[in-house]
Amino acid sequence: MEAESGVRDGQGLAPMRDIRDDLRDRIAGVESRYAELNARYDEQRQRLQEQFRSELALLDQEKDALTKLLMIESERVGQPVPPPQAAKYKLPLADFFITKIHAIGPLSKEELREHADLAGYFEGKDGVGRIIHTTLMNVTSAGKLKKLPDDRYAFPQADGPSLFATNEPKEGAMQTVM
Repeated sequence: MEAESGVRDGQGLAPMRDIRDDLRDRIAGVESRYAELNARYDEQRQRLQEQFRSELALLDQEKDALTKLLMIESERVGQPVPPPQAAKYKLPLADFFITKIHAIGPLSKEELREHADLAGYFEGKDGVGRIIHTTLMNVTSAGKLKKLPDDRYAFPQADGPSLFATNEPKEGAMQTVM
């Protein structure tokens, strides 16, 4: 049985239907759509990561083959050439994490590790987990990233410090709003 309440309409009380159950149903529907959206996002992100890894592997294979051909040709003409070195300049790991999260959105510690591995940050290094953990602790304590309840890291709200900023913006200064 529905509970009724009344609203004075000038001529007395008009009975009104209790809509709380309808509202609860609508909230459940919205929560269901949230879950569907998150599942779709995770599937698309996984597909995109797989595609990226596949294309990256193909580029690595092509680069290796071309490097070998260059070495063979250089030896053939009598001038051995050392293999090309990877780019020596990399952002500091903290700035790399901040930039990745700012560009992609919230990421877990494991996802950050995968991105850093793909960028060549940990080749031949031990204690990678400690490096990542310490870096993330320092970055979050500095307010450049925040840790979410689901253990992912996110870029702070627009009212937080800007990307790579060391001080708060001065009052009246022009700011980019995202």
